Amino acid sequence: MEKTSFKLLYSTSFLVVVSLMWLAIAWGHIKAGPPEEQFRYVTINLVLAVLSFVLTGVAQYYAVKIHNKQFPDRTYNIFSPDPQKEYFEQLDEGEKYLTYQASFSVFRKMTFVFFFVLGGLLCYGAFVQFHIVPILLVGGLWLTMYFIHYSEGKKQYQMES
Repeated sequence: MEKTSFKLLYSTSFLVVVSLMWLAIAWGHIKAGPPEEQFRYVTINLVLAVLSFVLTGVAQYYAVKIHNKQFPDRTYNIFSPDPQKEYFEQLDEGEKYLTYQASFSVFRKMTFVFFFVLGGLLCYGAFVQFHIVPILLVGGLWLTMYFIHYSEGKKQYQMES
């Protein structure tokens, strides 16, 4: 049951992100001022994106309710100011260790992803069409990831000293 609950929580989280991306793209099309013949398509796309976002939010709410019913000793409160931290504090040492391992693995893999995405954007800009905003955005996110990693490491080191 734990694997099913985990898959349900992560799939709804994934769907919330996809729906938010869809909503942002649909809103961007509306703001771009579509030609009259495409207005209906763009409006329907925006309405469907909003509906998708709302439905996946509701699905995630119920996924959390199911998880909390199955695991009352480690509940997740999505309306808390810091739900991830509260949930993490409820885990036992083995679960925390697995979370640390997963987090480090994500950090390493995202470093690799950022390198190739930024390199791909630079190549795309050199050979096709140059746009500075995506390059600055990806670079800024990469720097933010390193800054957060550094500051968290510094905080942990100071706690142990």
